[in-house]
Parts: sequence; structure tokens; C-alpha cells
Amino acid sequence: MRIKTLVYKRLLWSFLALVPSSGMSPGTTFASMATANHAGDWYNTAAALDDDAALESKTEALASTVERHLAARDYASANASALELTGRYPRFLKGWLLLGYSRSMTADFVGSNEAYDRALELGAKPDLVHSRKAYNHVKLGDFGEARRCYRSILEGKPMDGEALVQLGYIEGRLGDYDASADYYRRALDVTPDDVDIIVALATVEAKKGGNGTVKELLEKANLLDPDNTEVLGRLGVIYIKEEKHEAALDMLERLVSLDPEDAKGQRNLGAVRYKMGDKGRALEAFEKAKRHGGDVDDLYGPLADCYIAAGRNADALGVIREGIGKGVQEAWLYSLWGNVLEDEGDYDGAIAKFSLAVRAGETPWSEYAEKQIARQSDLKERERIMEGRMQP
Repeated sequence: MRIKTLVYKRLLWSFLALVPSSGMSPGTTFASMATANHAGDWYNTAAALDDDAALESKTEALASTVERHLAARDYASANASALELTGRYPRFLKGWLLLGYSRSMTADFVGSNEAYDRALELGAKPDLVHSRKAYNHVKLGDFGEARRCYRSILEGKPMDGEALVQLGYIEGRLGDYDASADYYRRALDVTPDDVDIIVALATVEAKKGGNGTVKELLEKANLLDPDNTEVLGRLGVIYIKEEKHEAALDMLERLVSLDPEDAKGQRNLGAVRYKMGDKGRALEAFEKAKRHGGDVDDLYGPLADCYIAAGRNADALGVIREGIGKGVQEAWLYSLWGNVLEDEGDYDGAIAKFSLAVRAGETPWSEYAEKQIARQSDLKERERIMEGRMQP
């Protein structure tokens, strides 16, 4: 899901956004760093260690070890080193930040928040820590607490774009789509051309039933990012529903040119070509969709029909049997099977298949099958009469 993708992409900020690198220029001490609030320091004077060059060297060496493990994505080793660091130097704020991050990466989200709480006690900047705690709460499924963390950030920074985005996601997960849309719109006030946020807002508006707004948002996103395959796919579906087949074709052909293995995109491209009467090219797209997998349960009927149109009845029957075996589109598939048997002159067989289509009870194909049963009987009678006339 787009919103889920958005939230995790944005929540997994670079660790350097939270904790500065361990390197310091010559002559810089913990005490001097602690007085640099005007320069955006990451902890205040209450957290400062004594100006002890030896102690500074030891803590920074251990912190560098943790950071190396993190850079290598060796989170178990990072966690072990961070535990050693905080055990030896419990007043070293950076150690608790590193431990919080390492624990989060090893899925110890409760322990991670405990480490972040300790960092807050030592004077860590609340907005940065709250964003990491919120991530942990999201992973724990505690969206109410995650919301509280982000709201606390907005109290001091009401235009914090990331907090607004995450609150949009969280409110959506909690089912308050009006609040979710409001937060996403506020985030767009900060970054109006952010395609990810526009698409997330479109997703929420779709859940609210605002189809016109969804289309408007996705068209804006398409102008900003013409190669966004999700936007192309969703616009293609909207245009199909609106019977704007040429517009849908433009979107979907571009989508599959960018991602030929997108099964859903190929299926929808086949669908619009099928609706336009181009069964030959529809068949090409349908075959690619089936080959690339994905959810293709609604593909069997049109694919079989395209095979029949191409004179490939054996392939059509293979698709028909497969679809019926999965219990999908049975009325359509039995009807197509009946058509194949009619072409072969097997009217009794055709009647049997059309009867199964009627029993499946799926409109409009069950009604079509009812008419075909009567037609097969008529064809059968005509054949009997013609055979009688040909007798000597």
C-alpha cells in the first residue's frame, strides 16, 4: 500500500539525522559542544560530561564501533556494543541514542523506547527522539501513542512536514480519514510538490469516496512525476471506468514501457485494448500479465475470449478449465466453452456447458447462457432437418 510505503520510507530517516557523527574537530570537548545550543546541538548542558580528553576518547571510540556496525547493518553487534557503551558510561547521552536505534533495528521496540526515554532525561532534543519513539510505536501497532509523539513535535514545530505526514498515515490507520486528509494537506502546504504526499492524500480521498478529488490529485502527481508507475496505473484504471479509453491507453502503455513485468499494469492494458475491440493486442498484454503472476483472477474470461478470436481453441480451453478450477468467472467461462463446442457442432455439449453457466448465476453471462440454450436447441433441430432433407 502506498501509504504504508510512504510512512516507512520517511520514518527510516538516516541515523545521522538523529545522532551526529562521532568525529570532532581537534580541541572540541564535550563541554564545549554542550554550550553550542545556537548551532543546533544535539544535547544541552545538563548532559555534558566533564572535559576529560581521555574519557572523551574512550566514549567516542566505543560510539564509533557502534556506528560502524550500524553502517554495515550488523544490528546485533551494534546492539551489543551500544549496551557496553551505556553500561560503562551511563551519562553519555549519545550512547543511549545509539542503543535506542540499535534496539529498534533488532525489533526490540520496547527496549528502544526505554533507551530513548533515558536520552530525554539526559537532555536529548525532544522532537528528534519523539520521531524515533513514534516509529517504534507504529511497529508495535500502538498508533495512539505514536500519534501522541508526533503531536508533541507539532506543539513546538507546527509546520514540521514529516510529523504532519506521519500523522496523516496514523489517522488513516485509526480510521479517521477526515483527520488524515487534513494532515496530508497541511504537509502539502509545507512541500506542495511532494508526489508521495499527493498520492497518499489521493488514497485517503478514495477511501472517503471523493473520486473527483482523487483524479485531480493523481493528475497533478502525473504532471510532477510522469514516470511514477503507481500514478500511471491508478489513472489508467480511473480512465477505464470513465470510458476514456484513449487516455487510459496512454497511461497504461507508458506504465508497461517503464515496468514490463507489472502484471496488474499488463492486465489493465489488455482490458482497455479488449474494450476497444483490439483482441489481438489485448491477448499479447493478457499473456504477459499471466506470465508475470499477480492477482489475475479476473483475467481468465477475456484471455479465453481472445484465444477463441485468434482461433486458438486449445489454448482457450486450457484457460477455461484453469479458471473454472479456481472457481472464478465461471458463468463467463462456461459460456465461452459452450461457444467453442457450438463451433465444433457439438450442440448437446454446448447446452450442457451453457446450463452450468446459468447455474453459476453471474450476470450478464448467466442471462446470455439462457438465451444460448434455446439457440442450441434450435440449431440442433435445424441440423436434424437438414440431414433429413439430404437423405435419398
